[in-house]
Amino acid sequence: MLRPRILELGERGGVPLRTFTSALGHGDVVRVPPSEAYLETMATGLGEVFGWNSERAQAYLRGL
Repeated sequence: MLRPRILELGERGGVPLRTFTSALGHGDVVRVPPSEAYLETMATGLGEVFGWNSERAQAYLRGL
């Protein structure tokens, strides 16, 4: 059986980078669409990092 793990990826600018795994198998995960608040946060980040306007960021996120 899989166990959840936190993986240390290193640091960037003094901030630790981490990711994690789940104890659930791929087929056990119930997929739900992301919330509007999450999409807005992601769109804001895409704008800050890549200079994308809101329309471009939202189109990109819809395509995922």
